[in-house]
Amino acid sequence: MEKITGPIAAIAVALIVTLGALLGTGALIPKADTYATVSFDGGYKKLGVISEERVFTRAEVTLNGRRVKSGDFNDIVEWMTEQAAETGGLEKSSWKAGVGITARAGVEWIGSESRFQMTTDNLTLLSTAEKSLQNNEVIAALRSLEKKAKDGRKKNSEEALEFGPAPTESFLMTKILSALSK
Repeated sequence: MEKITGPIAAIAVALIVTLGALLGTGALIPKADTYATVSFDGGYKKLGVISEERVFTRAEVTLNGRRVKSGDFNDIVEWMTEQAAETGGLEKSSWKAGVGITARAGVEWIGSESRFQMTTDNLTLLSTAEKSLQNNEVIAALRSLEKKAKDGRKKNSEEALEFGPAPTESFLMTKILSALSK
């Protein structure tokens, strides 16, 4: 057996100490990919670390093209209920010709860098002289749109979001660790 000389021993000790320090600080342990980017319509937006994910709803009621009321679905239903109370209740009241509603529902993410709303479903209804919209029909359509968005939230999120390392992490170290983990 050969003896380890001074320079080789110094290199070996330096490597052992360096590896120990890197392992001890967690620098060599791959971090979970928590930095989110959302892809949509051929584009993308960096969200950062997502702190909240939820279903959103928005609707707008118009009369001959002028906005009468806007808000989330609960605001619109509450407003419709108040309006219908003056005319005999939800079951008996209908919308006059020219009153319409546009609504959308989808997934909203709030991230450390930005927030983003991805619309997954839309609805447009218009009351005409030939076909008057009933309040119950409108409410049922809004609730159905909201339920569809809630039921598809997880699938839509999985398809739209891509997770990776944060841009502030070392590019070289991230690429090496990513290659080694695969």
